[in-house]
Amino acid sequence: MLSELETQLQDVMLRDQFRFRRQFAQLKRAERQQRLNEDELLKLAIRIERSIALRANRSSLHRIPEYNSSLPILDHRKEIISTIQKHPVLIVAGETGSGKTTQLPKMCLEAGYGIAGKIGCTQPRRVAAISIAQQIARELQCNLGEEVGYKIRFSDKTSPNTLIQLLTDGTLLAETQSDRFLENYEVLIIDEAHERSLNIDFLLGYIRRLQPKRSNLKLIITSASIDTGRFAEAFSGAPIIEVSGRSYPVEIDYRPIDPEIENQGDYTVEDAMVDTIRELLETTYDGDILAFLAGEGEIREVCQRVGQENSTALILPLYGRLTQAEQHRIFQNTNQRKVIVSTNLAETSLTIPGIRYVIDSGLARTSRYSPKNRVQRLPVEPIAQSSALQRAGRAGRVAPGLCIRLYSEESLQNRREYVEPEILRSNLAGVILQMLYLRLGNIREFPFIDPPGSHAIREGEKLLRELGAVTDNMQLTTLGKEMAALPIEPQTARMLLQAHQESVLSEMLVIAAGLSIQDPREFPTEEKEKARQMHSSFVSRESDYITLLSIWRAYQARWNELKTENKMRKFCRQHFLSFVRMREWRDIHHQLSSILKDSGKYPLKSLRALPVIEARPEEPEEREVPNFRLNRPTKDEPKAKSIFEVGIDYDAIHRALLSGYLNCIARQKDKQQYISIGGKELWVFPGSGVYKRSGKWILAGEQVETSRLYSRKVANIKVDWLEQIGGKLCKRHYSEAHFDPETGIVQAWERVTLYGLTIVEKRRVSYGRVNPAEATAIFVREALIDGELRQYYPFFKHNNGLRELVLSKGAKLRRDFREEVDAMLEAFYQEKVHNVASFHDLNRLLKTKRKSGQGDFLFLEESDITPSTLKPPSSELYPDFWEVGDLKMPLRYVFAPTKEPDGVTLQLQDASIPHLHDYALEWLVPGIWAEKIQFFLRALPKSIRKSFVPLPETSAKLASELKPCDESFLVSLCRLIERRYQIKLKPSQWGDVELPSHLQMRVEVRNANQKVVSAGRNIEELISKRKNELRERGNNKEFREDLRSWKEALKFWELDNLQNWTFERLPQRIELEVNHGIPLYAYPGLLIKEDGSILRTLFHTRDEAQRKTQPAMKKLMALAVGPELVWLEQELWKLEELRDEYRPFGTLGQLKQGSKQALLDYLFEFEWLESEEEFLAKLKLAKHRLPKLLSRYIEQLRLLLQAEQKTRATIRQYSKSTNDINFLQDHLQNLVPSNFVAKLPYLRWAHVQRYLKGIRVRAERLDHNPVKDEEKNLQLQPWLKVYQELELLELNWNQRKNLDEFFWLLEEYRVSLFAPELKTSMPISVKRLTRFLEEHFPEASLVVA
Repeated sequence: MLSELETQLQDVMLRDQFRFRRQFAQLKRAERQQRLNEDELLKLAIRIERSIALRANRSSLHRIPEYNSSLPILDHRKEIISTIQKHPVLIVAGETGSGKTTQLPKMCLEAGYGIAGKIGCTQPRRVAAISIAQQIARELQCNLGEEVGYKIRFSDKTSPNTLIQLLTDGTLLAETQSDRFLENYEVLIIDEAHERSLNIDFLLGYIRRLQPKRSNLKLIITSASIDTGRFAEAFSGAPIIEVSGRSYPVEIDYRPIDPEIENQGDYTVEDAMVDTIRELLETTYDGDILAFLAGEGEIREVCQRVGQENSTALILPLYGRLTQAEQHRIFQNTNQRKVIVSTNLAETSLTIPGIRYVIDSGLARTSRYSPKNRVQRLPVEPIAQSSALQRAGRAGRVAPGLCIRLYSEESLQNRREYVEPEILRSNLAGVILQMLYLRLGNIREFPFIDPPGSHAIREGEKLLRELGAVTDNMQLTTLGKEMAALPIEPQTARMLLQAHQESVLSEMLVIAAGLSIQDPREFPTEEKEKARQMHSSFVSRESDYITLLSIWRAYQARWNELKTENKMRKFCRQHFLSFVRMREWRDIHHQLSSILKDSGKYPLKSLRALPVIEARPEEPEEREVPNFRLNRPTKDEPKAKSIFEVGIDYDAIHRALLSGYLNCIARQKDKQQYISIGGKELWVFPGSGVYKRSGKWILAGEQVETSRLYSRKVANIKVDWLEQIGGKLCKRHYSEAHFDPETGIVQAWERVTLYGLTIVEKRRVSYGRVNPAEATAIFVREALIDGELRQYYPFFKHNNGLRELVLSKGAKLRRDFREEVDAMLEAFYQEKVHNVASFHDLNRLLKTKRKSGQGDFLFLEESDITPSTLKPPSSELYPDFWEVGDLKMPLRYVFAPTKEPDGVTLQLQDASIPHLHDYALEWLVPGIWAEKIQFFLRALPKSIRKSFVPLPETSAKLASELKPCDESFLVSLCRLIERRYQIKLKPSQWGDVELPSHLQMRVEVRNANQKVVSAGRNIEELISKRKNELRERGNNKEFREDLRSWKEALKFWELDNLQNWTFERLPQRIELEVNHGIPLYAYPGLLIKEDGSILRTLFHTRDEAQRKTQPAMKKLMALAVGPELVWLEQELWKLEELRDEYRPFGTLGQLKQGSKQALLDYLFEFEWLESEEEFLAKLKLAKHRLPKLLSRYIEQLRLLLQAEQKTRATIRQYSKSTNDINFLQDHLQNLVPSNFVAKLPYLRWAHVQRYLKGIRVRAERLDHNPVKDEEKNLQLQPWLKVYQELELLELNWNQRKNLDEFFWLLEEYRVSLFAPELKTSMPISVKRLTRFLEEHFPEASLVVA
C-alpha cells in the first residue's frame, strides 16, 4: 500500500506534494516501528486520489492556445517558450503594445505549465487585473472564473480548475502568509515591474530567497521599460528577451524655457504649455493632443486659459481625484479635437486612442517619505529618462507623431535613467513588520533589488518601537503580532487595537477602512461650490475623522432604507460621493470586521452596531440637495453638529487615533500655523473641516508638503491624552527641586515633552521617586536644617532649639557661625537619614527605629553643633528675656548684616503693650551699650571727640558705669559724661545721627496665636498701629460673635414679641469688655422680624441699630396707641376726593399707603428713645395730635397740589428757552417727586409751598433779567455739585439724615437768592452752609468762587 502511494505522489498538485510527502514519511516511520495507523493511511490515500483527480481534470482543460499574429511578441514565441523551459527566471523587456501582458500566460500554457499549479500574473492595479483576465478569457474562449480567473483584495473569481490567475501584487504578497512557498503556482509573471512599487520589490526579494527551495517555480519579469541588466544581475544572470512595440516614428522637439525668466516668474511652465497647445491647434488639423503637467492646480489653470480662447477643441483635464465619469470622457468618441492635460496618470496606466501630439513639461509630483521628518511629501521633480520615453511613445500609437519637450536635451541626459524604486522613498515600518511576522529575517539581509538606506530602516524600526509593535532588540511583541495580522499599515492597526480597549472598535473600523481609500467626496470642476454645500451636512468642525464617520453613517442610513445599488448610485451622485469608493470602503470595512471577528480575540460586544440614523429629506427627491439636515446651533451649543455626530464618543475615538498617529501631533503657533515634531512648521489644509476651528493641539494624520507643509486630516485633541498614550516615549525634565512646607514633600517642577513638544509645561511631582539621594539631601537641608518642616517632631523641635541657641550665641557677639553649624548639622542628619524625601518617609523611619529601641537616634547634643571657636557670652550682658511683672518676653539675636532682622528683636505680645514706657527698650541689652556709645562719640565734632580718645576703651568704661533708669539712654549718657569728663553735652547734638540697624531695638508684635502681625524699628508707630487694629477688630462682626462677652450680653438683651415698653432702658451703647486695653461695644435696639413681631436685640454698629430701630419703635408705639390709630387708618378713604389731582404723582393706592406712612412718621417722630418715660411722652404727644389730623393733612395736601400746578403753569408761561424750562422743571421735580407723600416729611409741606412760590418768583424775574439770574445761579451751583457728590456716596443712617437736612438748607438758600422777600425759616448764608459741611461732611469737596 505504501509503495503504491509513493509512486502516486509525483502526480499530485504542486501545493500538495510537500505536505503529502511529509505525511507519507511519518506513516513509513510508523510502519518500521510497527505502529502504523490504518485509518491515517486511508485518509492520506483519499487525499492523494483527490489531488490526482484534480490535476487530471485540469490537464483535460489544458490546450494549445491561439494567438493574434499581429502582436510583436509572437515573433519571439518559440524563443520565449524555450527559455521558460530551460531557465528558472526570464526577463522580458517589451514596450507598451507588444502584447506581453496577455500573450505570456498563453505561452506558459503552451510550454506545458498550469496543470500542476497555476500560472499567476500580477498587476499593480485591480482594474488592470480584471480587464486582462477578461481579455485572456475571451481569447481562450472560456468562462471567466473557470480556466481563467482573477483574485483581488476583496473579490475571488477563481475555481479549482483555474489555470491562469490574474491578481494584484498586494494579493500575492498576502498569500505568502498562508502559502509560504507559493506552492499554488507553477509560474509567476510579475508584470509592470518598472513601476518598482513596494509590493513588486518585496515580491521579487521574496522569490529570490524562495528559489533554492522552489527550484520548480518559474519566474517571468516583464516591463515596458526596465533596467534589464540590474534585474538579470539580481537573478544570477537571467536571460533577457527584448520585444519591440507597435509604434510609428515620433519626432522629438526640445523647447527649453530660459531658467532666469522662469525663476523671475515672467514666463512659467504653464505659460509655455498654453502657448504650445495654441500653436498645435492653429498649425495642425488632425490628431489629439496629450499634455503632461505636475499637478491639479497647473492642469486646471491651463485648461481654463486654453478653453477661454478656443471653443472648437474639447479641453479635458485628467488626474486621480476626478470622478470615474470625468476620467472616462477621454475615451469618448467625438467629432471635436481633444486636448487632454494630464498628470503622469496617462504615462503608463492608461492607453488613450487618437493621440498624435505630446507636450511634456518634464515634471511630476513624486510621493517621497522623509524618514528624518516623518513627512510624506509630494514635491515636483524632474521625471526619469524612462518616463520621458514612455510619454513620447504615446504620440506614435496610430500614426507618426510629435513630442514637444519643454526642457533641453542636455537636461534629459542629466536625469536618472529609471524611476527611483518606491522602497527607497517610502515608510518602511509596514515592510519591516510584515517581514518579522513572516519570519523573513532582518530587513538589512533581505535580497531587495535596491536595498533601502540604513537611515530609512532605522526610522521604520523606531516607528515600530514607538507603536509598541517590537521590543528594543526588534522582536515582535504580542501587540505587534496582532498588528501584523491586519492587512493595513502599522499605525492603523495600532489604532484598531487601541479602539478595542476604548470600546469604540466599531467606529474605528469605519475610520480605518476610510483611511485606506481615497477621499470619497468628489469635487467636479464645474460644480465645486455645490459639492461643498452638499458635503456640509457631513463636516465636523472638530475632526476630519469624524467627518469620515459622518459620511459612513449617512451612507449606511440610506443603504438601510434603499437596499439597491441603483438607488445608492443616485444618492452618491446627489451628494457628490464616489459610488465606487464608497463601495470599496464598504468592502474594506467588511473585510476588516471579518478578520477581527474570525480571530476570536475580540468580543462581539466591542463590535456594537452604530446607531441607525434616519434620513430626513428637506426637499423633494428630484431636486439635487442634501437629504440630511444640520442641527441648528442653540445658545447653549454654539457649535453646529451634523446629526451623524450624535452618539459618538469623541474622546475615545481620538485617543485610539493618537495611538497610531502619536508622532503626528502639533501645537498651535498662530491661527492655522502649527509646530510639529522636530520643530517643523505646518499649516492646516484649507479644505479641512477644522480649518477655521483648529484648537491649541491637533492630530495631523496626513502631512504632505507642496508649497507648504500641510496637514490634510486634522482633529482637535486634548493635551491630557498625550502623556497617557505616549507612555515611555514621553521625556521628563526636572528643575527647581525643593522642599514644599505645605505638603511636607520634596518636590520638583516636571516638564514633559513628546517628540520635542512640551505637553506639560510645569507640574509638581515628588522628587523622591525621581532621585532619592538628591531628594534626601534637599529634605535634610531645607526641611530639617532650614526649619521648613511644619509637622511636629520632638527631635526636630529639640534640634532647632539647639541650633538657634548656638547661632544666637554667635549673634550676640556679632559673629556668623551659620555655615559651620549647618554643616555639622547636615553631616549629623546625612549619617542617620537615608531615602527620606517627605514627612511620610520620616514617619516610617521613626516608627522602625522606635520598634528597635532607637527612638532618640535623631536627638542632638549642643556639643554636636557648637564650633570650637565659639565662646559663650555673658547672660547679664546679653539677656534672653525681658521681664515686666509676670510677663516674660523673649529677645532674639540675629547676625545678618544688610537684612531687616539684623540685631536684637523683642517679641512683644498684645497683652504687654500697656506696660511699655518711652525709654524701656533703649536699655534692654547692656552688651551693645559700648558699641552704641562709641558710635555716638564718633559722631561728635573733632574738637570734642578728641577728649574721649581712645574711643573703644572710653566707650567700654562709660558702658560699665551706666545704669538703666526711667529716662532716655542719651540723657543718661550726657549726665555720665558731664560727671566724668566735665563736658556738657545735650541729646539734641545727636538729633541727626541715625544708629545702624543692629544697634536699634527691633520689635515683633505677636497676637494671641504667636503670629507676627507687624515688625520694625519704628516702635512708636508700630504700637499705635497695633492699638488701632485691635480697636477695629473689636468692631468686626465675626470676631465679636466668637467672644464670650458678646454671647452673654446677647442672651441678656434679647427679648421677643414686644407689644409695649415692657423693659427698662434702651441705651445707645453698652461696653462688652476691654480687649488688650481696647474697649469693645455693642448697640442695643429693636428689630421687626420676618413674622412681624418686634425683638429687642444687640447690633454690631450704631448705624445698624438706628436703621433697624426706627421702624420697629414706630410699630411698637402704634401698637401702644391702639384703637385711635386704627380709626385714623379707616378714615383714609377721604383721600379719594384728591384722586384726580394726585394722578400725575401716583395711584390712589400709593396715595393711601404713602399718607399712612407720612402720618405715622409725623405722629411718632423721634431721634432715640432710651427710657419708658421718653416713650410715654411721645405717646402722649401723638394722642394729642390725632384729633382733626386727617382733615388738616388733606387740606395741606390740597394746597400743595395746587401750588405745584400753579408753579408748573408759571414755568411754561415765563420761560423763553428750553434750557430755562428744563432746569426749573428739574427743580420742581426734585421738590415734588412722584408719590411725594411717601417721600416728603409732612412737617415740611408748608415750607415746600413757600419753595414753590420761590420758583414762580424766579421764573418771572428770569423773564425780565436773565443775566442777573445767571449771576445768582453761579453762586448756587457749587453747593448743588457738593450735594450731588454726597448723594453718590455710601452713607450710614446718620449721614443720610444729615444729607436730607442739607437739602432743605439749600432750598432756603435758593429762596434767599432768588426770592428774598419770601423770607427764610432760619438764618441762611454761605458761612452757615460751609459750617454745616465741615461739621457733618468734612470730606466734601467744595470750591466757592
